[in-house]
Amino acid sequence: MGTMKQSVLRAAVAALLGTAAGFVWVPGASAQQALLGSDIPAGITIFPKVRGDSSLGIDTVIQLGNTSDESTTVYCYFVNAEGVCSVQGTPCLSDFDCPRGEDCESTVVDQPLCQPVNFTIRLTPQMNIGWNLTSGLPVLPCDEGALVNPCPENPPGTPQTAAGNIPDRDPFFGELKCFQIDPDSQLPVDRNDLIGKATIVNGDPLDSYTYNAIGIQSADTNNGDRVLCLGENADPPCDNRDYASCPATILVNHFFEGAIVEGRIVSNELTMAPCSQFPEPRVGGTVDLVDETVQILVFNEFEQRLSSSVSFECFDNRLLADVDTRRNYTPDNPTSVFAVGVQGTLAGQTRLRGTVSPDATEGHGILAVLTETLTVPNGGALIGSAARNVHFVGVRSQADVIQIPLLTAP
Repeated sequence: MGTMKQSVLRAAVAALLGTAAGFVWVPGASAQQALLGSDIPAGITIFPKVRGDSSLGIDTVIQLGNTSDESTTVYCYFVNAEGVCSVQGTPCLSDFDCPRGEDCESTVVDQPLCQPVNFTIRLTPQMNIGWNLTSGLPVLPCDEGALVNPCPENPPGTPQTAAGNIPDRDPFFGELKCFQIDPDSQLPVDRNDLIGKATIVNGDPLDSYTYNAIGIQSADTNNGDRVLCLGENADPPCDNRDYASCPATILVNHFFEGAIVEGRIVSNELTMAPCSQFPEPRVGGTVDLVDETVQILVFNEFEQRLSSSVSFECFDNRLLADVDTRRNYTPDNPTSVFAVGVQGTLAGQTRLRGTVSPDATEGHGILAVLTETLTVPNGGALIGSAARNVHFVGVRSQADVIQIPLLTAP
């Protein structure tokens, strides 16, 4: 902690001026240890923040690539967390966003919030695709001139394409997870070839920001069943790990809310998604959500510490100033532990840690992205936004679990 004051300030200034953020890999016992990071090819690729609403001019350009010289089949699913308040009809991510007595309900009749929507695609060697969330990709392109494993032969007169299609999502606010699978068994494979990137575009006023997808590498002990163990426990079902563990702690270096740096006022938006997910219900016929409680420690440049916590289920997105106050407060809310006036310094570090539960069949790891927005002080115009890839540290003592449902033939 002795050098934290200087290092935090340097990191925050670098972030504001556009310097790329690094990542901390999950430590292990050998050089072959599976890793988790934002710039590595992996067997699981996660986009924690994906948003689209054509009526508001909001869209996300998603890029997904196969880094291998071999074809690969990819299974993905969207998790839409955005609903509307039951009476007023305003957008919401939880009941907390709605007036007292109203529920946050799905916009789709007879479909609960956070219901996954899946699709399967096949990527040819070294293939990279990109698509807009709100329009999808009904036909995948393909390189007929590929030197290794070129496109499959289609009937004469039809375009050469890779297999599969990507559905459109509009409106949507949530996450996207993708997995490498075997095309015949439809089970996960011990390969690490996927890499991705997302660019979120806001139309009014025009603004955009990009972040790297988070990759979780498959381990050499991956048993290829439908229960994906991210890390391991002493007891089943995850007494052997299939993939790298989710991080024990997430570190975020940032300016505090309402800080004015070089004539620009800073606010931050934190997005969190759970590592554990169960697209197929374990009990009953409803969506099976894992309750998350995140413990938060906030350090300023004087190494003074304040704490808070936040709870969510399938997805969470809020201003830092709203973590410990009512949502939609102004970024310089004077009562928040993230407010520059409360902390007394411009920059600091926030540490996020999902709690551990006694239930070994599920974990409570989280993944996160931070979005920094700069505006002119006193309610002035937007200057711009940037997404910050956060730092991942340590290995969780409790494995996270993702259950993959039975798929239709790709």
